[in-house]
Amino acid sequence: MMLEQKVGRLESILRQLCPSLDLESHVGPRLESEGFVYDTYIQDLRSRNIPPYPALKPLSLPTPSTSHAPSPALSIFSSIPQSAHVKEENDKDKPSQVVLIDSVRWLKVLNLREAHWRYHGKSSGAHIVMQIQSLKSARGIRSDLIVDMGQRKREAFWETSEWETSIEADGTSPMDFSIWPERGLDQLLINTYFDKVDLFMPLLNRLVFQEQYDAKLWRTSEGFAKVCMLVFANGARYVKDRRVLWDSASPGDNSTSYYSGGWKYFRAVLRMGRNIMQLPTLYDIQYLVLVCDFIHASSSPQLMTTISFLGLRFIQELGAHISAVLAQWDPVERALYHRAFWCLYHIDRYGSSTLGRPVAVLDSDFDVPELANIDDEYWEREDLDGGGRQPEGKVSRVAFFIEMSKVDRIMGKTLNRIYGIKKPADVHMTRRQMVDELDAELRTWADNVPPPLRWDPKRSNYSLLCQSADMWAHGHYARILIHRNFVPARPNTGTLEQLYSLASCVHAAYAICAITDALLARGRQEKCPAGHALPVTVKIPSWLSGIILLLSLYSIDMSKEELYRTREGLKSCLRASQEMEKLWQKAGKVTDFLQQAVNEADFMVSRMADEPSKPESTANGDLELSLSNPAPHSSSTYSPFGPSPGTKTSNPMEAQEGLYNSWLRMSTFQSQLLDMNLPSRGREEQEEGIGDEWWAKMLDDHNGPDLFNTWI
Repeated sequence: MMLEQKVGRLESILRQLCPSLDLESHVGPRLESEGFVYDTYIQDLRSRNIPPYPALKPLSLPTPSTSHAPSPALSIFSSIPQSAHVKEENDKDKPSQVVLIDSVRWLKVLNLREAHWRYHGKSSGAHIVMQIQSLKSARGIRSDLIVDMGQRKREAFWETSEWETSIEADGTSPMDFSIWPERGLDQLLINTYFDKVDLFMPLLNRLVFQEQYDAKLWRTSEGFAKVCMLVFANGARYVKDRRVLWDSASPGDNSTSYYSGGWKYFRAVLRMGRNIMQLPTLYDIQYLVLVCDFIHASSSPQLMTTISFLGLRFIQELGAHISAVLAQWDPVERALYHRAFWCLYHIDRYGSSTLGRPVAVLDSDFDVPELANIDDEYWEREDLDGGGRQPEGKVSRVAFFIEMSKVDRIMGKTLNRIYGIKKPADVHMTRRQMVDELDAELRTWADNVPPPLRWDPKRSNYSLLCQSADMWAHGHYARILIHRNFVPARPNTGTLEQLYSLASCVHAAYAICAITDALLARGRQEKCPAGHALPVTVKIPSWLSGIILLLSLYSIDMSKEELYRTREGLKSCLRASQEMEKLWQKAGKVTDFLQQAVNEADFMVSRMADEPSKPESTANGDLELSLSNPAPHSSSTYSPFGPSPGTKTSNPMEAQEGLYNSWLRMSTFQSQLLDMNLPSRGREEQEEGIGDEWWAKMLDDHNGPDLFNTWI
């Protein structure tokens, strides 16, 4: 009995030191006193290639070394010179980077059993302590402050107390392996995840993940087990198999149970819990990205911003937002942190713009380099300088995401400068000038997109076409974000600049419609299953396009041609939503909204048919507003990023005269605007659209939560 307890303790220690190690494959299966057969046991050892005692099976750990430590162990820092991997462009920050690395060395010197690496920024007291040591060295004083303190420290005050360490596992439960997908189904879900989800949110390295999965790392590492279960959950959304449905689901022709795919895996992860006292790991951060992927089309997509914020805070706690820290880590681990960071960054920008919230981190808060433009199979795992090379002429799976991250930067600036509660103190220009600057930056981005990623609905590579569609829809969504706060908000008050912003939003909306229509048509050619032709990531851009087109319907007097085109644009948005609702239940809410918008357009068309025809106004020139066109009044041939050929816009002066004549026919969402009695504002503020006082009135009238909070 005592021997069993001792062996059990040793196994527990080994699992703590190296949870990625599969003990059974190296020392044999657990011994059971009842029913033990010696010959069977020896045969089992041979099948595992375990040699007779005292010989040992060679130890081989899965890569990367992320199974336990979220960041490198302290010993990793001690073996790398201080000057290693410090980029030349950051030479001005070298003193602080050296201090940063020294702080890790001295943490090791203090020899604290419960010490874990946490990042401390320049404003922390730890940096000053390190600076003191540097000053001592400069004066020729050889004594080391940290070493001396480590020798004289009082253990009772430095070691973590028993009552604190004992609660580190409280609030958590082990993985319920009873719902782990059976062999065959598990690999199907993994493959589907990488083909359908990771294609648009490149978080994991497929080869590294597969190696760890095949090595059964999920048996010994709860963090990796959580990641696996969320991979299953996300993949299950696209798989028609009753085994992935909710336990009580009974599939039928008229049943909505197929929407429950993956939710039992998601629940299993939530039930495991997480203790807030534990230091985050790489797996914890990947877990949060995968949660955001899963809830994107749930009833609570707004949680994405909160979860991504938590993930970015975890990144900061580990110092993974600092190049000098990342440079010290294992190359594979470093690359995985890069991916996790940029995924969270994208989710934060996308979610914050959707909800009208400030971003979690500013661009000045990190110096993480762009993702390496290289496919998973070409990663150099042993090259401490990064390395690896993408074959020339082959477009990597992450190329589009690198470009989309550049749009995210523009969106972050837009949220900070245009939608911030207070105008940034360091920005000395009007908000209108900011809009022009951001719009120009977006056009510059579009002009410099690599040729393989430019929009081409006839592109032969279907996966690349889908990625390109997602990227360009995101770009046009960003353009709407830049301009929509400046569209006319009240009757007969629109300026030329406001009408230009409205036109920019409308043309961006038409561009998104063209993208979704092209992708739907191509999906039919590719024989995609129902609901698979459009990625869920275009749900919000498509819905917003419908809102903009509906807004334009009531903003200016349209010609019959313009009215018909607006209705067709709304129908395009409706088709996209109807496709997505076949796979994503909550997209049905958007469908209902867009159906009502189409009904509104039909009413306007029928009313125009009853009215005597009016002479069509003559415009000075078409407003061609493709992302890459810097001129506000020029014409060009049709593309998905501009208006249709022959489309004319109303003369600005005539448009202002008829502004908002039909506003009262809109639903509660629009009619609330007429009764606001907004206070008078300065000229610059009058150029902006609806402000926070409108939202306050909506909440006061008890319309806000029911009308808005449940449909994105």
